[in-house]
Amino acid sequence: MNDPGDPGVASHRAAIAPHLPRFLNAQVSLNDFGGLDYLLGQLAASSGWSGDLLYARGELYRRRGEPRDLVTASQFYGDALKAGYTAPEVHRDLGLSLLRSGQPSGAKQSLSEYLRLKPDAGDAKAIAALLAN
Repeated sequence: MNDPGDPGVASHRAAIAPHLPRFLNAQVSLNDFGGLDYLLGQLAASSGWSGDLLYARGELYRRRGEPRDLVTASQFYGDALKAGYTAPEVHRDLGLSLLRSGQPSGAKQSLSEYLRLKPDAGDAKAIAALLAN
């Protein structure tokens, strides 16, 4: 059913690829940590850890907010960047996770990059205020 050699699998992946970030964001919003962690693992098992999957996993951990989750989220965001994830929000979320986990220099670098990539962001003033402190 999930045979990577099946041409239907490849065409299915290609068809959902543009919608995957929105789908994953909706799943993160459900606050079902175990369910989404399982789903991400299954998707990664069949196609590898893409930037989209790593970013969603970072969001999952950041939003759960248990003691080590911000450190773990930061690692996943960094891995998403290494995997080619390009949405500016990854820099914001990495920066906020680093800031909240006591790593201000890395946080400032990531938040500055977010503002450079998306100067007209709706939260630009709030992020700039964080950088000023």
